[in-house]
Amino acid sequence: MSFLIDWISQIVLFIFLATIISLLIPKTSHEKVIKVVFGMVIFLLFLHPLSTLFQVNPESIISSFDMPELSITTEEMENEISGKKNEIQASTDAYILEQLEESIRSSIEEELIQEYEVVIEDVSIELNDDSDGEVQENIETITFLLSEDDIVQEVETVQIPAEQSEENTNQEQIKRTISSFLGLSIDSIIIEWEGE
Repeated sequence: MSFLIDWISQIVLFIFLATIISLLIPKTSHEKVIKVVFGMVIFLLFLHPLSTLFQVNPESIISSFDMPELSITTEEMENEISGKKNEIQASTDAYILEQLEESIRSSIEEELIQEYEVVIEDVSIELNDDSDGEVQENIETITFLLSEDDIVQEVETVQIPAEQSEENTNQEQIKRTISSFLGLSIDSIIIEWEGE
């Protein structure tokens, strides 16, 4: 019975204090917010006997929930961070490689058109397997796909031995030109012809 008397006296005391405070507060836009807060406190006071009756402890209810997504170990977190870092590095390297291929193509193409009348169709760069540093430092080979500059060509008499040696000589000259222009060794430059 004393519990019931304490409970009712708490409610009456709080309502009395809330009425006095609401009379002292000037009529402003904050009046509605203050009344909502007082109403919530009165509501909680009315629920107090229920929580005491059932002996509900909110902390024990929250701790009983199993939250596996929040229980990530440090090792798992480090592995995930490392994986994300590797993904970002790989995409950055791919972007740098693509920009490097485009830069090489645009810088050499005009020279090859003027000197040898060939057009660069594609540039592909292969890197060393142990590429840890800069992309430019780890270039193993650069492959150029070339085609003749003329769209329509006049058909010439084909002489296999003579044409092959002229093409090989021309190809070696193109390799030397590219090598001197890029500052790479001739062995790291591969030339392929479109249609072969």
